[in-house]
Amino acid sequence: MKTTQPALRPYLETIENRCRSLDKESLLQLILSLAKQVGTEKRNDFLQTLNSSLPDGEQQKPEPPEIQATDLLAEIEELRQEIETRIESIEDGTYWDDPDDDWDDSDYTDEEPDMLNEYQQEALAEYFGRADQYFIRGDKKKAKDIYGALFTLMSDTEEYGYYLPDIKVNLREAGARFARCVYELSSENERLDAMLEIMTEDLFSAPPLLTDIIDAETDDLKGFDSFLSSWKTALAEDDFRIKRIAELQLEATFMHSGITAVGELARNWGKEQPRGYLFWLQELEREENWEAMRDISSEALVLLPDGREREKAANYLIDAGKQLAEDTIILTGYREQFKSEPSTGRLLNLITEASRQQLRKKELEQICIFLSEKDQTHAEKNLLIKSLLMSGEIDLALRLCEQDKAVGWSFDGGPGLLYGAVLYLLSDSDSSCTIIHNLIESYTESGRIYFGGYADRPVESDSSDFKEILLGLQSIDTSSLDLEHYRKWAWDIGQKRVNHIVSNTHRKAYERAAITLCSLAETMAIKGDVDNAQSLLHEYYRVRYNRHPAFRQEMREVVGKSKVLCGMVGEL
Repeated sequence: MKTTQPALRPYLETIENRCRSLDKESLLQLILSLAKQVGTEKRNDFLQTLNSSLPDGEQQKPEPPEIQATDLLAEIEELRQEIETRIESIEDGTYWDDPDDDWDDSDYTDEEPDMLNEYQQEALAEYFGRADQYFIRGDKKKAKDIYGALFTLMSDTEEYGYYLPDIKVNLREAGARFARCVYELSSENERLDAMLEIMTEDLFSAPPLLTDIIDAETDDLKGFDSFLSSWKTALAEDDFRIKRIAELQLEATFMHSGITAVGELARNWGKEQPRGYLFWLQELEREENWEAMRDISSEALVLLPDGREREKAANYLIDAGKQLAEDTIILTGYREQFKSEPSTGRLLNLITEASRQQLRKKELEQICIFLSEKDQTHAEKNLLIKSLLMSGEIDLALRLCEQDKAVGWSFDGGPGLLYGAVLYLLSDSDSSCTIIHNLIESYTESGRIYFGGYADRPVESDSSDFKEILLGLQSIDTSSLDLEHYRKWAWDIGQKRVNHIVSNTHRKAYERAAITLCSLAETMAIKGDVDNAQSLLHEYYRVRYNRHPAFRQEMREVVGKSKVLCGMVGEL
């Protein structure tokens, strides 16, 4: 989890509070300790910073010549023109025609170049650093002009439809400093309009709040009390359905009138603006008011529509339940988290908690009912198949997939997952059938690079959908199944898949075709039917596709990796 960097005011206040209790010798030892931690290459920088900060003027080193603000503004405008030229060349295709362009020096064709090249990214970051210097020195007029030019440049270039690369600048803090300059340089009569303009327009990629502006410096904002009242009134006249307006209005309401007023606002907005409830819950969490957090998150879950905001409300319910050690609340939270936006990760969170409370089977039954009754997307159908397999309901899973095609499994993994599950049962769940095990895992999130479909928190479970599916399959009493029906379905769809891929020379899918075929051979060989397993492999390798050397090579590699079939490699 990424750590949030503190703003200047709380950062300095924390240091001041820590240091006030130290005597002179302790402060000296602290400075020496910090000096020892500085790398060799940074020692001169540390000394220069220390010397320039000492009260004795004779020990201060002269500062390097400073670029004038007017020159900086001219350089920023020149940078803007360079960026616009680069973007236009990318859009019209001439970017790739110029041998002097930076892409030509790389070892690969840059099919999706960044909106800014490396030099432009460094220049933009440097200009933000210059603006910071003016701000810290107290020259707010120059800082405002430079910040304004930089944020306008970024906003204008993003209108081309590109995302700016990460330039390693804390843009939220920079935006707060810019807004602070606007606040302090505006007259009392002009301040409200100036702040509304800068804080509500689409200028910042990481828009600051009023709290960030306050924390941008250690001094208090002049005339803040009267400004806050006018600020709150003005925001209340705008459309709260706009996310940015809602954020600012909630903050102003909390600062002016407290958490009770925030609650009233959230209830008035209801589902029209879910951020009301989320801000309310955020403040309750900050106050560690767990009972209220539990009650309000439960209230929010009744009102809010499915989606990320509702999931976040469920997350607050989970956290409240954990703080209060209320298992029913925790499980309800995970259930509502999953229902808000079904995904594999949320399913695993729910199953893990249900298993801890010894309610796995009952919860999976409810999950399957919930997904069955939904107007399903492809992803949700696959999720239902996973859930059915986790609960051991393979008959129901087969009914869902019996009419599915033998191709397209890479994008719609349900049939592929069921195919592997059926072969797993036909092979008596034998762990020696490595192709079958790998086949099942390849159609789960566990077999891919990342888990998909998350909002603001990662998967908390140390389990995986692969493990949970195996657990469900191992619970099945195969004597109650019509295994011949399963065998016929697997044989039919498996061979159709192989024949479609190879006969249409889909070379990129040859490995998948070989795995599909060899997993069928594994189910026969593990049951002692070695001759027929070998005959199947021989037919496809020597007869049917003897003129497809690339597919034959994939077959040899897959067979060689199987504990059950590896002895047949030499006979292909």
